[in-house]
Amino acid sequence: MTATARDAALARVLAYRERGRARPMPIRATLAIVGVVLLVACVPLIVLLPEAGVPALLIAFRLLAVEADWAARAYAWTDWRFTQLRDWFHHQSGFVRATILIGLLVVAVALVWLLVYEFV
Repeated sequence: MTATARDAALARVLAYRERGRARPMPIRATLAIVGVVLLVACVPLIVLLPEAGVPALLIAFRLLAVEADWAARAYAWTDWRFTQLRDWFHHQSGFVRATILIGLLVVAVALVWLLVYEFV
């Protein structure tokens, strides 16, 4: 993807932002609070389980994008990079994909092992 694709992603996010600002203020505030809570919760989730953490991060940025410029830019950038990574992963051979998934599983197990047995 080029800078044009990145700009197109930001344009889509800004259009979503304009639609979101038409909502009543209590709904916008509730969605912003949910976005902050999800953003905080997804940080450790990205480390332990990236398959759930990255989509949770995208949802948090999208909820916050209505209210904050930084979140709109972060959502566009994260979506753009995650799409690049997903496309790259799907173009790899089955062996490379399996190796990456096993490596991520080993890292997740090691982190859980550290959290459970070393810090308790």
